[in-house]
Amino acid sequence: MMDILRTLMVRLFAGGILCAAATALAGGGARRESVRLCCVCAMMLIVLSPMEGADLTLLPQSRAEVERQIQLALAGHGETRLEAIARQLESHISDIAGAESISCIPAVQCRLDENGTLVIESIALRCESADMDARSRLAARIAADFGITPGQIVWMEDDAP
Repeated sequence: MMDILRTLMVRLFAGGILCAAATALAGGGARRESVRLCCVCAMMLIVLSPMEGADLTLLPQSRAEVERQIQLALAGHGETRLEAIARQLESHISDIAGAESISCIPAVQCRLDENGTLVIESIALRCESADMDARSRLAARIAADFGITPGQIVWMEDDAP
């Protein structure tokens, strides 16, 4: 690839020097305009000559394939990134619950909207023996920290699946 670029740059430089010399020697008038037209044609040939042996029929197919692979890679990367964010949120919720002296296991359901903004859909909490007052304090703190409504917090009982 570097060889092709180097060859192209040398050709362009040599063509530019040749065209400048021809234009300077042409004088003025119609002859100068004819030389300029010939120089433009020569420079186009210099630029397009490396593509002489290229098979351009494969280009749209390979581009479509590359775009498909990029979309698959981005989709896969987005899911793992989203899962990592959910785990970090769950860890933060566990820390909040620990500060309230509540032992709980959180499960965060979130997604990315069309703009790429994180949207928390729900937070499920499975807590051990916490009274209603402690649960309401925990729910209020989680709602305030994550910008959700208390209705998005679901309390799971110990015997629930």
